[in-house]
Amino acid sequence: VLAGHVDICDRLWAAEAVATGPRSLLVCAVQSGRPAMVQSLLDRGFGPSDRRERDDLLLTAAETSVEMTAFIHDRARWSVHNRAAALGRAIEVGNEPVVEFLLGAGVSPTCEYKTHMGCLVSRHTPLSIAVERYGCFPRLLPRLLADADVIPHSVLEAAVRSGSTDALDRLIEAGADPRSVGNRSRTLWWVAADRPDLWPYLLEIGVDPNRPDASGQRPGTRNEGLRRFLREHAVDPAASGD
Repeated sequence: VLAGHVDICDRLWAAEAVATGPRSLLVCAVQSGRPAMVQSLLDRGFGPSDRRERDDLLLTAAETSVEMTAFIHDRARWSVHNRAAALGRAIEVGNEPVVEFLLGAGVSPTCEYKTHMGCLVSRHTPLSIAVERYGCFPRLLPRLLADADVIPHSVLEAAVRSGSTDALDRLIEAGADPRSVGNRSRTLWWVAADRPDLWPYLLEIGVDPNRPDASGQRPGTRNEGLRRFLREHAVDPAASGD
């Protein structure tokens, strides 16, 4: 309620009914989409209580409007990772106007950032989020690809995990090399080990199922289903772990 009504807040502060603000009040004000409310809180000293809340401001703004995003974006010197995370959040919720604003502000679609859930730390790029959300917001992926100089292998892996051959086709058309390798020199076959629906597609686009990783292991070494599939498609079973 407070985050939606500047006049109510003014009366409460005038009556000294609010001595300190709860941690989420400023974030709620940003979520309301009203820059005047946010400015009122800031003028009264209700700034972010810590770095996490500060970061939440830009992430929350990215879910609302261009006006609010621009207001928060221009108030501080955000790191490239903060800005990339905001772009990722806008993509996640399908907020196309904010995506356009952030791309226009120079945010890189391939900049890596981290998210935290308890002890679990995940790495993302805005482009990998666009791939994961391709089924819901297909127009965002081509838009981000237009601003991507290089497509990281991790984005191809995200497309494989999503199971979308359409997204993979888009990435390949934009210059991504499906035969590249990622962490531990592993090809896309390692990510696709549990996606038998993608195995014919990977063979068709020329990803080598016999290429060993950095430790000398091959994708089919511990996957009987994959070894059987490769034998059926005349791929040397001995090279695949038999």
